[in-house]
Amino acid sequence: MKVAWGVISWSTTSDNTNVLCLTDDNALLGSYTAKSIGIYACPSLNYLSPLQNSRGWSRRIRGVAMNGAVGGGRKYTGLPFTVWAATKTSDLNLPGPSESWVFIDEHPDSIDDTILYVNPGATNGTGQFTELPSGEHGGACGIAFADGPRRTPRKP
Repeated sequence: MKVAWGVISWSTTSDNTNVLCLTDDNALLGSYTAKSIGIYACPSLNYLSPLQNSRGWSRRIRGVAMNGAVGGGRKYTGLPFTVWAATKTSDLNLPGPSESWVFIDEHPDSIDDTILYVNPGATNGTGQFTELPSGEHGGACGIAFADGPRRTPRKP
């Protein structure tokens, strides 16, 4: 079983710069992304702690997080209510794939693990972030939805 690893922090631990966290056999998406590590960080990601900066780092390895309610793996535990999770595309029916985000640029102060959670107790139609999206682009961030590219069927 593959496991996620590579906690991002303001410290100088090797997970902050270790490419293997994204590409080796333990990387959950590594085999699907052709080891293209650039997809895990926006080019504008340049926030470093003073200690990281003093060591000559140019950036941390990752700034993108996955929606905690999408995919398998560890979810919220010990809560008095059921937490919704989509493990396949057909689970995305309310909201649908075009309204279900999968990947998001996470704020440099809240990124830690590979997941960004929305508080499942605040599912009143708007949700509530427990970690923060990035605001590196004039108060906005990159976000990828589950519907993916549109394809036109071929004519016979």
